[in-house]
Amino acid sequence: MPDRFVDVRDPTADELEPVAETIRDLRVYGVGDPPPPVILLLLGREIHETARSKGFYKTEFLRTPTGLPAFNTSLPAEKLALIHEEVSETLKALRDDDREKEAEEVADIVIRVLDYAAWRGIDLDIEVEKKMAKNRTRPHLHGRKF
Repeated sequence: MPDRFVDVRDPTADELEPVAETIRDLRVYGVGDPPPPVILLLLGREIHETARSKGFYKTEFLRTPTGLPAFNTSLPAEKLALIHEEVSETLKALRDDDREKEAEEVADIVIRVLDYAAWRGIDLDIEVEKKMAKNRTRPHLHGRKF
């Protein structure tokens, strides 16, 4: 079976410019234009529904001493810790030179991030676009040494 990971040279800026121009064109939405893509939003919703159905949100609400349900305020931190755990597992796979496990763990990171965003009402299609626009204006290495 061929290796899924193939080393290729980085494309030149001239080779990337037509692709970048197409992407820039697709990102400009005005009156009468199609709505922005909702790929991450829809995928996040599907991931979140699956996570909820598998019991990953059973502690979202806890009972207060009076018996009333209350939001578990530590759950967002727990979800972020699980993202961190997946990043650590990716690092372990990288250190072990296990490319298949590395790919699986990177997928886990994306799944956990999309789940978190869907649960917290964060539209990553919009937020990623806004952040990319900001990053395009920043200096090389964001002005740092590395």
